[in-house]
Amino acid sequence: MKGILSSFFAEHDANAESRRVCERFCSMEEFIEADVVLSFSTGNLEIDSSFLNARALASKRLALPKVVSDTQIEFFFLGGEKSVESQLSPGAFGISEPAEGLEPLRLDSLAGKSVVVAVPGIAFTKAGGRCGHGKGYYDRFLSALKKACPNAKAVGICLPCQIVDFIPTDNFDITLDGVCF
Repeated sequence: MKGILSSFFAEHDANAESRRVCERFCSMEEFIEADVVLSFSTGNLEIDSSFLNARALASKRLALPKVVSDTQIEFFFLGGEKSVESQLSPGAFGISEPAEGLEPLRLDSLAGKSVVVAVPGIAFTKAGGRCGHGKGYYDRFLSALKKACPNAKAVGICLPCQIVDFIPTDNFDITLDGVCF
């Protein structure tokens, strides 16, 4: 899949395609009804989430992840008075993360709120299967999130070339509620 993505980025206008997918995500009922959007900063060979993040920051509470250990990510809320980029700093794996001093997301604070998670990855099935980068960060986080906020929706967001027919899974893999491509 990394080879397919490298070819796609070399041969297509990935920014335009990313924006189209993000616009589609922002028109989904899960996003429109959400009080809180948990998104991500774009990593290597991933859809550009900047349009989605700017849109969410303008109308929702937006939180982005930060790697806090070898096995865990935590999300932090960005303030609506500054741009997304101005609230990020260099982080793990060369991916921008929330800067120090931002409000941490407490899962227990999400009770009764409508939450949507934009989940990145390498490959997805239309049925919600996902292949991430292999560390299990999102599977662990989504498992905890679903316990604290059972109505939270996890939606994979990807380029069309990332849709595959089958992804092998194990007991730790979380099936997503949907996939936007």
